[in-house]
Amino acid sequence: MSHGFILPPGYTIRSANNQVDRWAVYRLLVLEREEEPSYAKLVMVLLHPYTLGFLILLGLTFLFVAFIFPINHWFYILIFFVLFFLGWVGFFQFGFIYDLFSENERILVIALYQEQVVGSALIASREDYSALLGVYVTPSHRYRGVGSNLIQNILQRGLLPMYVNAPISLQQFYARLGFIRTNVKTGYNMVIQALN
Repeated sequence: MSHGFILPPGYTIRSANNQVDRWAVYRLLVLEREEEPSYAKLVMVLLHPYTLGFLILLGLTFLFVAFIFPINHWFYILIFFVLFFLGWVGFFQFGFIYDLFSENERILVIALYQEQVVGSALIASREDYSALLGVYVTPSHRYRGVGSNLIQNILQRGLLPMYVNAPISLQQFYARLGFIRTNVKTGYNMVIQALN
């Protein structure tokens, strides 16, 4: 399905060819993305259901342990909780890196501007459907059709139907690309969308 999105001069879109491309995307998504003002809010929205429960459980466990152990052992308990928290963060980072670098059933498409990675789209291919796991374009390159072209490049591969969890605010963006709203669950801020 071609919607005729035109890529501005200087931009190219292609599949990630090697590990250098994948590291460039990791650097873009993790290291450079933190400069974006909405990044912290986005992380809290994505991890909120898990983070709040985890922090409450961690706090209650710390209070429970504080009452059981003498005060001279609190330093070791604090070290344990810090290491546990770092392990929790590391677990999520490992999952992210695995998704990005796993080549089995994963397709990573990148957008380049003058040979610098400025955007990416990651898709997981299953037996009877595919899932768009994420699309990102740096703020300075948005509103130029880069994201639309990334998704169009993936759609041309014929991996249909395709599903994506998207915030309601992006519903119009995905509708322009041919996605339709298929399921809405109350209490969720995400809309499950699909392309037929």
